[in-house]
Amino acid sequence: TYVYLQLLTNILECCKCHNKFKVGMSGPPGYRKIVYRCKTKFSHWFDKKKPDCEMRTFEVDNLNERVWKRIQDVSSNPELIENSLYESCVANADVLRNYQEQAKRIERQIQEFKSYKENAVSLRVRNKINEEEFEKQMSELENEHQLLKRNKRELEIKIEHIKRMTSGSIGKEAILRYAKFLARSGKRLDTAQRREVLEAFVSRIVIQTNGEFEIVFMFPVDSEIPSVESPLNPPFTSPYLNDSLGHTRVLVGGRATR
Repeated sequence: TYVYLQLLTNILECCKCHNKFKVGMSGPPGYRKIVYRCKTKFSHWFDKKKPDCEMRTFEVDNLNERVWKRIQDVSSNPELIENSLYESCVANADVLRNYQEQAKRIERQIQEFKSYKENAVSLRVRNKINEEEFEKQMSELENEHQLLKRNKRELEIKIEHIKRMTSGSIGKEAILRYAKFLARSGKRLDTAQRREVLEAFVSRIVIQTNGEFEIVFMFPVDSEIPSVESPLNPPFTSPYLNDSLGHTRVLVGGRATR
């Protein structure tokens, strides 16, 4: 028997098919071991009609320890974390400008709808179009108008998230303080506690066929991070940015990139 929810279940990602990994057994009777197996390969094993994947399996205990050691290595390097946060802010500034330009274009389009509606009314008054055509045009215009307003609101939410992220490294001190705790006490955490840490700070871990991996960290938008004194209680509840906004990639070799 084995525990289905291991440290890296649904966090580990295949570099070949980009599917997640789940836990299974491998090996002949008497020599079976618990492994991580790509879900695509797992599905093909049960149904040969489904697509297969070239990715191999990885022994659970070995990979768990290697990943956790890497987490602690990163936690022990405040300079790396600060640089990663800075790079995220710089990249977010470019994204912010792009979103602001999109929002301005949408606002101009929204303003133009007033003249479109006035033109439709004018055509109807002068009997250039019948009532049915008029109603159809007004309905289409209103639908497009509402879609633009929704798109504008979504952009405004994204813009607000980025502004919070770039307004002076919000939460940086809290992140560095928690990293210090992990570097000092991370070895004492059990699998469930380590899993909580990964779910809070890691977006995904992409693994290659040779066993090398890269960890994509996601830093909280604000400082709602568990205290050093009680790191896992209460549960992590911080809001997070999505991949395009707030994630920082830290390679296994130690070089931080976007």
